[in-house]
Amino acid sequence: MRRSCAVAGRILLSVGAATAAILLIPSLSPAATCDYLPEKEMPPWVEKRPEMPGYYVGVGTASKRDKPEDQIEASQQNAYSNMSKEITVSVKSTFTDMIRSDETGGVEHEIESVTESRVQQLLRDAKVREKWLDRKHCVLWTLATVSRESVAEVQREIEEQIRKKFTSKKLMVFALDRPGKPNDIEARVIAALEKVMGGLGVKVVAPQAKYLSCAQGEYTPKCDEQADTIFGGFTLEYQKEKLSDDGQFKARFHKFGGALYFKDRKVSGFNVQCRGVGNAGQSAGAIDLVAADSCVADIKKKLKTDMQGSE
Repeated sequence: MRRSCAVAGRILLSVGAATAAILLIPSLSPAATCDYLPEKEMPPWVEKRPEMPGYYVGVGTASKRDKPEDQIEASQQNAYSNMSKEITVSVKSTFTDMIRSDETGGVEHEIESVTESRVQQLLRDAKVREKWLDRKHCVLWTLATVSRESVAEVQREIEEQIRKKFTSKKLMVFALDRPGKPNDIEARVIAALEKVMGGLGVKVVAPQAKYLSCAQGEYTPKCDEQADTIFGGFTLEYQKEKLSDDGQFKARFHKFGGALYFKDRKVSGFNVQCRGVGNAGQSAGAIDLVAADSCVADIKKKLKTDMQGSE
């Protein structure tokens, strides 16, 4: 009886040891061994991006993942991402002049935003042409394509959308404290603003007194008589004049405030200090023009932020 128990005990110990040994053996998953795809020679497109007439080409890579499917997905998405960048560059190239003259950055921002959205839709039709697994380094390479014909169609739609947004609007600007005749500093700032908006393709039109309230943010159906018009209203407040301690220089300070309205929305607003410095003997008017230029720099920064988010 004791002998039987001893034998049984040894058997159980052996089984337990064998089980433990099995548990200690590392899992040889496909990802760990990097052999989940058939072995083959490295294709030429890995070393040199291929030229395929009629197609945009994307090459993507992905390093080792816990699961083969995760590595495959990452490599494919990187290939698509490379195609997306090339398509975006192609679209932007058709707007070179508009982007160059746009001082707010709004055109370029809009192109990138619209293109990103449309390209993601377009890539649903992309095809994975080939995959190659570098077993030595456990890196997966993916070659994907999308037809230039389908891209061209989407590109035309994007161009139409961008040009419609940035070339169909007009700008009407009022000096609210002097609607009939802005002073020199107001005229200089307004001219700079018109240049900035003109870079966006916005056409500047002469102010008409009956639309003054539209530039003050008082939206009424009358404002719609001027279709697709942005109304701007501005005020200038003189603050002070100050001489330097040695009496050689003179500084003049103004506060310039304003806003842009489109339909019933305020699309931009700013309240900046204008500071002009000149020799003590210079006229106030000459120093005020320097102050106007200091305002313009701050207004451009504000417009760049506000106009990127406007429709």
